[in-house]
Amino acid sequence: MFFFTADPHFGHHNIIRYCYRPFVDEDEMDRTLIKLWNETVSNDDEIFILGDFMMTQNADKVCACLKQLNGQKHLIVGNHDNYLSKHEERFTKIFLSISKQKILEIEGKKLVLTHRPQFSYEDCTAGDCWFLFGHIHNNGPQNAVCQLMPNNLNVGMDCCNYRPISFAEVKSRIEKKNRQLYDERYIKIASAVNECLPEGVQAVLKNC
Repeated sequence: MFFFTADPHFGHHNIIRYCYRPFVDEDEMDRTLIKLWNETVSNDDEIFILGDFMMTQNADKVCACLKQLNGQKHLIVGNHDNYLSKHEERFTKIFLSISKQKILEIEGKKLVLTHRPQFSYEDCTAGDCWFLFGHIHNNGPQNAVCQLMPNNLNVGMDCCNYRPISFAEVKSRIEKKNRQLYDERYIKIASAVNECLPEGVQAVLKNC
């Protein structure tokens, strides 16, 4: 099976405050995230981590955390994956792949995986692929803009009950959102937002 996640921010105390995570400290958070991950993902599964795995430059800490987590892991690099800068060769032996963007096809559906939400209104409404991303956590305005567009999904842990989600769940969530959006009322709202902003909905996302 294929799973997706983003922004666990292992070892990052301040993310608890920034994103209102229900943990006392980073130790409790890390233990809980590892437990939920391993309840969801088996060692035979492939999991795509869409950036910001751990907030540290200490490669040993990152490796120790990765060893506790099930699954064959791919990394799409985020803006806080600083441990890669001096140790990328070491991590190429741990991750199946490391890239800034990944395009794959599952069950006949093309997926574009990035850390930041790098798509436009036109990209999403073209309908030929799905865009998966993280980075914006549970930020209200930015998530609200993404919700007005079809064919995209924030797979960050703060939006997915602190667990990775399967391709089946990705498919279910996007198809449910698309059904709602293709109601004429939502199309009118999304089109209006796109037209009234200086650069369309991308204006809201470009600085995130």
